[in-house]
Amino acid sequence: MRPQAGLLNVYKPEGWTSYDVCSYLKPLLRASKVGHTGTLDPFAQGVLLVCFGRATKLFPYLQGEKEYRALLKLGAKTDTGDLTGKVIAEAPVGDLEEERVREVIGDFMGRIWQRPPQFSALKRDGKKLYELARRGEGVELAPRRVTIKRIDLRDFSSPYMEIEVVCSSGTYIRSLASDIGERLGTHAHLTKLVRTRIENFRVEESLSPSRISELVQEGRWEDFVIPMEDALPDFKEVRVRNSSRERVRVGLPLREREILSLPQRVKKGERIKLLDEGGNLLALLLATADIDEKGGFEASYLRVLC
Repeated sequence: MRPQAGLLNVYKPEGWTSYDVCSYLKPLLRASKVGHTGTLDPFAQGVLLVCFGRATKLFPYLQGEKEYRALLKLGAKTDTGDLTGKVIAEAPVGDLEEERVREVIGDFMGRIWQRPPQFSALKRDGKKLYELARRGEGVELAPRRVTIKRIDLRDFSSPYMEIEVVCSSGTYIRSLASDIGERLGTHAHLTKLVRTRIENFRVEESLSPSRISELVQEGRWEDFVIPMEDALPDFKEVRVRNSSRERVRVGLPLREREILSLPQRVKKGERIKLLDEGGNLLALLLATADIDEKGGFEASYLRVLC
């Protein structure tokens, strides 16, 4: 049976835009709403989360930690920050030692300032920056804080270096590559980029658009559609009576007699996914006080989904 909503862990092929992926999948899913949770550059590949139907309401809660593998080429800077752009500056690489490279990339661990690239999907006055940049109207944005949780040197064979990065949402690996090049006394740009993970969704489990098309033809929806209730594994699960649906729909507080099951403990500030007796996702909530089987149920609505 064709689901009306859900999440897909898609492997975006090199050369496709994120928009291309959604446009390809929309007629297959026969959904009025199809969107992705975060742009991946056309030259890049890897995990792209795609939501359809009511699951598009989950977008704000799928913007977590990301992991990348990137191949940098030292000695040249391009206007796009990757191999698709034109070279705008060159500098000798010199006799870099691997120990020095490891030392420099280690300096990028933690909270850092990063300037978004001019060729990006960020908007200024309603227009995407890459559209302005292509018209020669580039806009420099102010630096902003991002978090590099882990950065490892996987290989170094000058002028190429491969790194693996775990970072916060909003981090630009192209900007990181450029900054690493400058810190090494030269320039750098990306020649390959693979997003290997978004939160709990890994590249090993992602499916290409063509494979998803095959599964649709075979009617094997359960092999690639992740139900909404399974899309947020870090949320605490609370079940309520089916009769509570209308109360949830209008955002009224839940009464203790409507609660069927609670986790052993929910701490104040933790997020909750509210399910009915059949396991259907009704709403997302935020605990406003510690909750356990002995205490009351105090939580505010983040998003109503039913």
